Amino acid sequence: MKTKEKSWQRAWVWLLAFLKKIDPSQFVLKKDPLVHIEEDKITPQEIRKSRERISSLEKQLSFIKQKSQRQARIQDNPYLKGREAWNDLYGTQTIKLENAYRIIGLMALAVVIAMIGFVVVAGQSKVEPYIVRVQDNQVLGVTPADQKMPISTQLVSYFMDQFIIDSRSVRADNAVQKTYSNTAYALTKGQASNTVKQYFDGNDPFSLNQKITRDVEINYTMPVSAHSYQVGWTETTRDLSGDLLTQESYVAVISYEFGSVTSGLENYNPFGIYLTNIAWNHTA
Repeated sequence: MKTKEKSWQRAWVWLLAFLKKIDPSQFVLKKDPLVHIEEDKITPQEIRKSRERISSLEKQLSFIKQKSQRQARIQDNPYLKGREAWNDLYGTQTIKLENAYRIIGLMALAVVIAMIGFVVVAGQSKVEPYIVRVQDNQVLGVTPADQKMPISTQLVSYFMDQFIIDSRSVRADNAVQKTYSNTAYALTKGQASNTVKQYFDGNDPFSLNQKITRDVEINYTMPVSAHSYQVGWTETTRDLSGDLLTQESYVAVISYEFGSVTSGLENYNPFGIYLTNIAWNHTA
């Protein structure tokens, strides 16, 4: 049987010799069936594995040699020896300083995020509006303004009366008269809006208030169907001196419906009650 010494085995011998600092010729390779095998039984896989092991051992040996040479240079060179001592002494402090800078950066980022959160929270309104229903100095109910309030018949009746007063009255103060006119328009839609417009075109309150004033007194308001009310009122007209000119009675049948509150008209029609049809007449 013919035996063959493998190259990785020689590399290992030289590595041990370098570490032990002895003559590699002292090593005598013994025959080992795992190391010395017949040449005709060597497979390509074994050759590839042997090459990989040799390459790994050569890299380890090269690293050990470089480290040994570096240590030797340091021992011979006082400058390199001093630098290594400096790195050993202050190197950890440098790392700590870098970590401190990272922590400071993270804390600064957290502070910025917190400040942004404070600004957002501060910009939000803390006031919660409520709608309070009052009658005869008695509180009938309190409802948050962002919730839909149940509309009662008393509330619908109130807006019917308010519409008649705002649309038929004549006030000497133009600012008050403008508020009345805006409210009358805000409470109407469709045919009712056209009726109010035609009435104002023929009875311009801003021209009439230069000569007369007119007061409206509601006599009654009663429902006639699920979505209609009948309203009766009396109009008293006086001249600018206060002398009575006329006193007339009227009646109207008004239909209504509910809708969404129009943006910008919340002060005039906060509940979305819209008068859709108006028929008013003079009575004896």
